[in-house]
Amino acid sequence: MLLALLALIAAVVLWFTVGRDAVAAYRQADAGADPGQSPSAPAEDERDDAPPPASPAGPERGSGSERDAGGAAPREDAEPDAHALANPVQCRADALDIAVDTEGRTHDAGDPVAIRIAVTNTGAVPCLVDVGHEEMAVIITSGSDQVWHNQDCPRGEGERRLLLDIGADVAHTLTWPGDRCGGGPAGEGTYRIATELNAEAGSARAQTVVELR
Repeated sequence: MLLALLALIAAVVLWFTVGRDAVAAYRQADAGADPGQSPSAPAEDERDDAPPPASPAGPERGSGSERDAGGAAPREDAEPDAHALANPVQCRADALDIAVDTEGRTHDAGDPVAIRIAVTNTGAVPCLVDVGHEEMAVIITSGSDQVWHNQDCPRGEGERRLLLDIGADVAHTLTWPGDRCGGGPAGEGTYRIATELNAEAGSARAQTVVELR
């Protein structure tokens, strides 16, 4: 009887020292759990099949060679800015239009022939052009025979730099004496007058034909 009473007292003491703390810890953990979600279920953003996060909204940009600072592809036909208009550069060959005129196709043999060369700026910006004989060649031939060359028989200024506005033209006139370069008459026949003007990225060309009788 005494042993049973001692065992009961020991059980009560053990309950107050261990069991009560265990019950309190269990109740605290149960109170912190989400009542609408199973404790074993993973969170929505931890699942393997969850979609990747969306990237921030905004325009897609390419490299600097493909797009400008605003993200738009560069336009080849864009209007020139104020700097380009105020700081002319050498005219490009593809921005120049040349016309050659001799005031009539037929001339008397031995007489001088006035050759008028008109140069027009067809580009988008003002540019500089040199119409002196060092940069603009005038070659007169008859068949395969070269009769006259303004660089071999220089006439006029060697350098004549001009500023051409957008759409503007300039006329340059030189005279062919009607003879061969180095002396002797050119004689009757058909002659081709070819002009070649050196410019940026190439040269601009034009030609015409005259008859000497």
